[in-house]
Amino acid sequence: MLNHLAYRVADIERGAEHLEQQGCFALSPPNPAVAFDGALIQFFYSPMHFLIELIEQETSNHAYTWP
Repeated sequence: MLNHLAYRVADIERGAEHLEQQGCFALSPPNPAVAFDGALIQFFYSPMHFLIELIEQETSNHAYTWP
């Protein structure tokens, strides 16, 4: 079951505007995230009932590992 998508964006305000035009609504204001070296993140709830996370960061060294 899909419940969370994350997108890296160059401008979180533009990303937020786009999501709101698609019927999503913000669950929080943009906040700095420790996991992304202080980059702003913001969560939205979509009409399809899942969470969308925006991460304001053009590039990342965030490593994903699987056990």
